[in-house]
Amino acid sequence: MDRDNDLIRGVGYMVIQASHLERTIEEICNFLAMGITRPEHHETKRVSDKIKWCKCQIKELNNTKLDSLDKSFESTK
Repeated sequence: MDRDNDLIRGVGYMVIQASHLERTIEEICNFLAMGITRPEHHETKRVSDKIKWCKCQIKELNNTKLDSLDKSFESTK
């Protein structure tokens, strides 16, 4: 019985961390949207679509200060 509780606890922790990551990606989208119009209903898109959009916008901005953010998205693959 203890092993089941450990599994449930582990899955719960993973879900919480995934939720934090998704919120952070949405915050990045909102940050980029201050100067770039987001597509309609973008808030409800899959996280992978949001990441692709962010990477595209970062490339278009061509700002070296955003290079580390772009590289951070590479590690999410």
